[in-house]
Amino acid sequence: MIYQLQDHQLQQLGIERSLGIVEKDDAFIGAELKKITDKAFQCFDTNDSWTYSFLNRTGAPLEYSFNTMSNDLRYTLEVGKPQLSPTSKLSRIEDLLEQLEFSWSKSEVELYMEKLQQYQRLEWGAWFGVRHGKGKTEFKKYAEIPSLGKVNDFLLKKYLPEFLRSEQSLATPVMLGNKLSSERCEIYFDLNHRSITVSDLRQHLAYVGLEHRTEVLMELVKSFLFRKESEDTEYLPEAQWGFSYSVLPDSKHAAFSLYAMTTGLYGGDGFVRQQFLENSLTQGWDAKLYAELSAPIGRWGLRSGYHNMISFVISEHDSGYHLSLSPPPSQP
Repeated sequence: MIYQLQDHQLQQLGIERSLGIVEKDDAFIGAELKKITDKAFQCFDTNDSWTYSFLNRTGAPLEYSFNTMSNDLRYTLEVGKPQLSPTSKLSRIEDLLEQLEFSWSKSEVELYMEKLQQYQRLEWGAWFGVRHGKGKTEFKKYAEIPSLGKVNDFLLKKYLPEFLRSEQSLATPVMLGNKLSSERCEIYFDLNHRSITVSDLRQHLAYVGLEHRTEVLMELVKSFLFRKESEDTEYLPEAQWGFSYSVLPDSKHAAFSLYAMTTGLYGGDGFVRQQFLENSLTQGWDAKLYAELSAPIGRWGLRSGYHNMISFVISEHDSGYHLSLSPPPSQP
Protein backbone atom coordinates (compact mmCIF):
# COMPACT_ATOMS: atom_id res chain seq x y z
CA MET A 1 0.00 0.00 0.00
CA ILE A 2 1.27 3.49 -0.90
CA TYR A 3 0.71 6.25 1.64
CA GLN A 4 0.40 9.87 0.50
CA LEU A 5 2.13 12.28 2.85
CA GLN A 6 0.20 15.40 3.81
CA ASP A 7 1.63 18.88 3.14
CA HIS A 8 2.40 19.52 6.81
CA GLN A 9 4.28 16.21 7.02
CA LEU A 10 6.38 17.14 3.98
CA GLN A 11 7.21 20.51 5.54
CA GLN A 12 8.27 18.93 8.82
CA LEU A 13 10.37 16.29 7.06
CA GLY A 14 12.05 18.95 4.94
CA ILE A 15 12.90 21.07 7.98
CA GLU A 16 14.17 18.08 9.96
CA ARG A 17 16.34 17.03 7.01
CA SER A 18 17.81 20.53 6.72
CA LEU A 19 18.66 20.66 10.43
CA GLY A 20 20.65 17.43 10.09
CA ILE A 21 22.53 18.70 7.03
CA VAL A 22 23.47 21.99 8.72
CA GLU A 23 24.60 20.19 11.88
CA LYS A 24 26.77 17.87 9.80
CA ASP A 25 28.30 20.87 8.03
CA ASP A 26 28.96 22.84 11.26
CA ALA A 27 28.13 21.33 14.65
CA PHE A 28 28.00 24.66 16.51
CA ILE A 29 25.81 26.45 13.98
CA GLY A 30 23.65 23.34 13.69
CA ALA A 31 23.07 23.35 17.44
CA GLU A 32 22.18 27.06 17.38
CA LEU A 33 19.79 26.53 14.48
CA LYS A 34 18.02 23.70 16.29
CA LYS A 35 17.76 25.70 19.51
CA ILE A 36 16.19 28.68 17.75
CA THR A 37 13.79 26.67 15.59
CA ASP A 38 12.69 24.54 18.56
CA LYS A 39 11.72 27.66 20.48
CA ALA A 40 10.13 29.36 17.45
CA PHE A 41 7.97 26.34 16.59
CA GLN A 42 7.14 25.11 20.10
CA CYS A 43 3.67 26.65 19.93
CA PHE A 44 2.81 24.94 16.62
CA ASP A 45 0.00 22.72 17.84
CA THR A 46 -1.90 22.14 14.58
CA ASN A 47 -1.08 20.74 11.16
CA ASP A 48 -1.89 24.14 9.64
CA SER A 49 1.02 25.68 11.54
CA TRP A 50 3.45 24.12 9.07
CA THR A 51 1.72 25.30 5.89
CA TYR A 52 0.23 28.75 6.51
CA SER A 53 3.25 31.05 6.29
CA PHE A 54 3.52 33.78 3.64
CA LEU A 55 7.30 33.39 3.70
CA ASN A 56 7.39 31.22 0.59
CA ARG A 57 5.35 29.27 -1.95
CA THR A 58 5.18 26.09 0.14
CA GLY A 59 3.85 27.82 3.27
CA ALA A 60 6.74 26.45 5.36
CA PRO A 61 7.69 28.46 8.48
CA LEU A 62 11.42 28.34 7.62
CA GLU A 63 13.27 29.71 4.61
CA TYR A 64 17.02 29.68 4.00
CA SER A 65 18.78 32.44 2.08
CA PHE A 66 22.05 31.74 0.27
CA ASN A 67 24.37 34.60 -0.54
CA THR A 68 27.34 34.46 -2.91
CA MET A 69 29.03 37.28 -0.99
CA SER A 70 29.21 35.41 2.34
CA ASN A 71 29.22 31.85 3.66
CA ASP A 72 27.22 32.85 6.74
CA LEU A 73 24.07 30.80 7.30
CA ARG A 74 20.98 33.00 6.91
CA TYR A 75 17.36 32.05 7.44
CA THR A 76 13.99 33.60 8.19
CA LEU A 77 11.33 32.20 10.51
CA GLU A 78 7.61 32.46 11.01
CA VAL A 79 7.03 33.00 14.72
CA GLY A 80 3.60 32.20 16.15
CA LYS A 81 0.80 29.85 15.15
CA PRO A 82 -1.87 30.65 12.51
CA GLN A 83 -4.43 31.83 15.04
CA LEU A 84 -2.12 34.63 16.19
CA SER A 85 -3.07 38.07 14.89
CA PRO A 86 -0.46 39.50 12.47
CA THR A 87 -0.38 42.66 14.61
CA SER A 88 1.01 40.53 17.46
CA LYS A 89 3.96 39.11 15.52
CA LEU A 90 6.47 41.80 16.50
CA SER A 91 5.78 41.24 20.20
CA ARG A 92 5.93 37.46 19.67
CA ILE A 93 9.41 37.87 18.17
CA GLU A 94 10.44 39.79 21.27
CA ASP A 95 9.14 36.92 23.43
CA LEU A 96 11.36 34.58 21.44
CA LEU A 97 14.37 36.86 21.91
CA GLU A 98 13.77 36.82 25.66
CA GLN A 99 13.72 33.02 25.61
CA LEU A 100 17.03 33.13 23.77
CA GLU A 101 18.36 35.46 26.53
CA PHE A 102 19.23 38.14 23.99
CA SER A 103 19.27 41.74 25.17
CA TRP A 104 19.42 44.81 22.94
CA SER A 105 18.44 48.44 22.71
CA LYS A 106 15.61 49.18 20.33
CA SER A 107 16.58 51.28 17.35
CA GLU A 108 14.52 54.12 15.96
CA VAL A 109 13.56 51.88 13.06
CA GLU A 110 12.21 49.18 15.39
CA LEU A 111 10.12 51.70 17.28
CA TYR A 112 8.80 53.00 13.98
CA MET A 113 7.82 49.48 12.91
CA GLU A 114 5.57 49.21 15.96
CA LYS A 115 4.05 52.62 15.39
CA LEU A 116 3.44 51.94 11.71
CA GLN A 117 1.48 48.74 12.38
CA GLN A 118 -0.75 50.06 15.16
CA TYR A 119 -4.48 49.72 14.40
CA GLN A 120 -3.76 48.55 10.84
CA ARG A 121 -5.00 45.56 8.87
CA LEU A 122 -2.07 43.27 8.12
CA GLU A 123 -1.62 40.15 6.04
CA TRP A 124 1.41 38.51 7.69
CA GLY A 125 2.76 41.01 10.24
CA ALA A 126 6.43 40.26 10.91
CA TRP A 127 9.17 37.68 10.39
CA PHE A 128 12.34 36.87 12.34
CA GLY A 129 15.71 36.82 10.57
CA VAL A 130 18.85 35.06 11.81
CA ARG A 131 22.42 35.10 10.56
CA HIS A 132 25.13 32.81 11.92
CA GLY A 133 28.71 33.86 11.16
CA LYS A 134 32.04 32.92 12.62
CA GLY A 135 31.63 33.19 16.37
CA LYS A 136 28.57 35.46 16.23
CA THR A 137 24.83 35.44 15.64
CA GLU A 138 22.81 38.42 14.43
CA PHE A 139 19.05 38.88 14.54
CA LYS A 140 16.74 40.92 12.34
CA LYS A 141 13.13 41.95 12.28
CA TYR A 142 11.10 42.20 9.10
CA ALA A 143 7.86 44.13 9.42
CA GLU A 144 5.00 44.39 6.94
CA ILE A 145 4.13 47.91 5.81
CA PRO A 146 0.33 48.26 5.86
CA SER A 147 -1.34 49.18 2.58
CA LEU A 148 -2.25 52.55 4.08
CA GLY A 149 1.09 53.07 5.83
CA LYS A 150 2.83 56.42 5.33
CA VAL A 151 6.53 55.60 5.41
CA ASN A 152 7.53 59.03 4.12
CA ASP A 153 6.62 60.58 7.50
CA PHE A 154 9.91 59.39 8.90
CA LEU A 155 11.84 56.76 7.01
CA LEU A 156 12.19 58.28 3.57
CA LYS A 157 13.05 61.71 4.91
CA LYS A 158 15.80 60.29 7.09
CA TYR A 159 17.11 57.43 4.96
CA LEU A 160 16.20 58.14 1.32
CA PRO A 161 15.81 61.92 0.91
CA GLU A 162 16.58 61.90 -2.85
CA PHE A 163 14.11 59.09 -3.45
CA LEU A 164 11.44 61.03 -1.57
CA ARG A 165 11.88 64.09 -3.80
CA SER A 166 10.99 62.09 -6.91
CA GLU A 167 7.65 60.80 -8.14
CA GLN A 168 7.41 57.15 -7.06
CA SER A 169 3.81 56.24 -7.85
CA LEU A 170 4.94 53.13 -9.75
CA ALA A 171 6.26 51.35 -6.64
CA THR A 172 4.61 50.35 -3.36
CA PRO A 173 6.54 50.09 -0.06
CA VAL A 174 5.83 46.63 1.38
CA MET A 175 8.36 45.77 4.09
CA LEU A 176 10.94 47.15 6.52
CA GLY A 177 14.01 45.32 7.77
CA ASN A 178 16.29 46.15 10.66
CA LYS A 179 19.22 44.33 12.24
CA LEU A 180 18.77 44.60 15.98
CA SER A 181 20.77 47.38 17.67
CA SER A 182 21.62 48.88 14.28
CA GLU A 183 20.71 52.17 12.62
CA ARG A 184 20.66 50.50 9.22
CA CYS A 185 17.24 50.41 7.60
CA GLU A 186 16.05 48.22 4.74
CA ILE A 187 13.03 49.39 2.76
CA TYR A 188 11.43 47.03 0.24
CA PHE A 189 9.23 48.09 -2.68
CA ASP A 190 7.12 46.07 -5.12
CA LEU A 191 6.73 47.45 -8.61
CA ASN A 192 3.13 48.03 -9.65
CA HIS A 193 3.86 46.67 -13.15
CA ARG A 194 5.76 43.70 -14.59
CA SER A 195 8.36 45.54 -16.65
CA ILE A 196 11.45 47.52 -15.74
CA THR A 197 14.10 49.17 -17.90
CA VAL A 198 17.82 49.67 -17.54
CA SER A 199 17.15 53.42 -17.38
CA ASP A 200 14.77 52.81 -14.45
CA LEU A 201 17.46 50.88 -12.61
CA ARG A 202 20.05 53.58 -13.25
CA GLN A 203 17.70 56.16 -11.75
CA HIS A 204 16.94 54.01 -8.70
CA LEU A 205 20.67 53.54 -8.13
CA ALA A 206 21.28 57.28 -8.54
CA TYR A 207 19.11 58.02 -5.49
CA VAL A 208 21.84 56.45 -3.33
CA GLY A 209 24.87 57.37 -5.45
CA LEU A 210 25.32 53.98 -7.13
CA GLU A 211 24.35 54.81 -10.73
CA HIS A 212 27.92 54.06 -11.88
CA ARG A 213 27.30 50.43 -10.87
CA THR A 214 24.37 49.90 -13.26
CA GLU A 215 26.32 47.78 -15.74
CA VAL A 216 27.61 45.52 -12.96
CA LEU A 217 24.04 44.98 -11.78
CA MET A 218 22.90 44.15 -15.31
CA GLU A 219 25.72 41.64 -15.72
CA LEU A 220 24.44 39.86 -12.61
CA VAL A 221 20.87 39.77 -13.87
CA LYS A 222 21.85 38.48 -17.30
CA SER A 223 24.20 35.81 -15.96
CA PHE A 224 21.07 33.64 -15.61
CA LEU A 225 19.22 32.34 -18.65
CA PHE A 226 15.74 33.79 -18.66
CA ARG A 227 12.62 31.72 -19.12
CA LYS A 228 11.76 33.79 -22.16
CA GLU A 229 14.72 35.37 -23.88
CA SER A 230 14.34 38.85 -25.36
CA GLU A 231 16.42 40.76 -27.85
CA ASP A 232 15.44 44.06 -26.22
CA THR A 233 18.49 45.40 -24.40
CA GLU A 234 16.59 48.16 -22.57
CA TYR A 235 13.73 46.18 -21.02
CA LEU A 236 14.28 43.34 -18.59
CA PRO A 237 12.03 40.28 -19.04
CA GLU A 238 8.57 40.66 -17.55
CA ALA A 239 8.34 39.33 -13.98
CA GLN A 240 7.09 40.22 -10.54
CA TRP A 241 9.91 42.70 -9.85
CA GLY A 242 10.74 44.58 -6.70
CA PHE A 243 13.71 46.41 -5.20
CA SER A 244 15.11 47.38 -1.84
CA TYR A 245 17.50 49.86 -0.31
CA SER A 246 19.66 49.03 2.70
CA VAL A 247 21.06 52.30 4.03
CA LEU A 248 22.28 54.22 7.02
CA PRO A 249 20.80 57.71 7.60
CA ASP A 250 21.21 60.10 4.62
CA SER A 251 21.61 57.10 2.27
CA LYS A 252 25.14 56.36 3.50
CA HIS A 253 26.84 53.00 2.81
CA ALA A 254 23.99 51.93 0.57
CA ALA A 255 23.23 48.53 -0.92
CA PHE A 256 20.59 48.07 -3.61
CA SER A 257 18.76 44.83 -4.39
CA LEU A 258 16.66 44.00 -7.43
CA TYR A 259 14.50 40.97 -6.73
CA ALA A 260 12.00 38.75 -8.53
CA MET A 261 10.12 35.49 -8.08
CA THR A 262 12.23 32.71 -9.61
CA THR A 263 9.27 30.91 -11.19
CA GLY A 264 8.21 33.80 -13.40
CA LEU A 265 11.75 34.75 -14.35
CA TYR A 266 13.60 31.45 -14.76
CA GLY A 267 11.27 28.46 -14.47
CA GLY A 268 11.57 25.19 -12.55
CA ASP A 269 13.54 24.52 -9.38
CA GLY A 270 16.06 22.23 -11.07
CA PHE A 271 16.85 24.81 -13.73
CA VAL A 272 17.33 27.56 -11.13
CA ARG A 273 19.51 25.24 -9.02
CA GLN A 274 21.75 24.34 -11.95
CA GLN A 275 22.32 27.97 -12.92
CA PHE A 276 22.93 29.10 -9.35
CA LEU A 277 25.54 26.37 -8.81
CA GLU A 278 27.27 27.18 -12.09
CA ASN A 279 27.38 30.89 -11.31
CA SER A 280 28.59 30.19 -7.78
CA LEU A 281 31.56 28.33 -9.22
CA THR A 282 32.27 31.30 -11.47
CA GLN A 283 32.04 33.65 -8.48
CA GLY A 284 34.30 31.40 -6.40
CA TRP A 285 31.63 30.82 -3.74
CA ASP A 286 31.41 27.58 -1.72
CA ALA A 287 27.90 26.34 -2.54
CA LYS A 288 28.25 22.94 -0.86
CA LEU A 289 25.55 23.54 1.76
CA TYR A 290 23.05 24.89 -0.76
CA ALA A 291 23.80 22.02 -3.14
CA GLU A 292 23.10 19.41 -0.47
CA LEU A 293 19.95 21.09 0.87
CA SER A 294 18.48 21.50 -2.62
CA ALA A 295 19.56 18.09 -3.99
CA PRO A 296 16.06 16.49 -3.95
CA ILE A 297 14.76 19.04 -6.48
CA GLY A 298 17.75 18.84 -8.81
CA ARG A 299 15.68 17.10 -11.50
CA TRP A 300 12.74 19.51 -11.32
CA GLY A 301 13.47 21.17 -14.65
CA LEU A 302 9.92 22.44 -15.13
CA ARG A 303 8.32 21.99 -11.73
CA SER A 304 8.72 24.73 -9.12
CA GLY A 305 7.79 25.40 -5.54
CA TYR A 306 10.81 25.32 -3.23
CA HIS A 307 12.74 28.29 -4.58
CA ASN A 308 11.05 31.57 -3.82
CA MET A 309 12.97 34.69 -4.70
CA ILE A 310 16.26 35.69 -6.26
CA SER A 311 17.91 39.04 -5.49
CA PHE A 312 20.73 40.75 -7.36
CA VAL A 313 22.65 42.86 -4.86
CA ILE A 314 24.97 45.77 -5.55
CA SER A 315 26.94 48.11 -3.30
CA GLU A 316 29.95 50.37 -3.80
CA HIS A 317 32.49 47.56 -3.51
CA ASP A 318 30.55 44.30 -3.76
CA SER A 319 27.95 42.45 -5.80
CA GLY A 320 26.29 39.05 -5.81
CA TYR A 321 23.13 36.97 -5.49
CA HIS A 322 20.68 36.02 -2.79
CA LEU A 323 18.57 32.92 -3.42
CA SER A 324 15.89 31.75 -1.00
CA LEU A 325 14.94 28.10 -0.50
CA SER A 326 12.20 26.37 1.44
CA PRO A 327 13.85 23.11 2.62
CA PRO A 328 12.57 20.13 0.61
CA PRO A 329 12.21 16.63 2.07
CA SER A 330 14.28 13.76 0.65
CA GLN A 331 11.55 13.00 -1.90
CA PRO A 332 9.39 16.10 -2.49
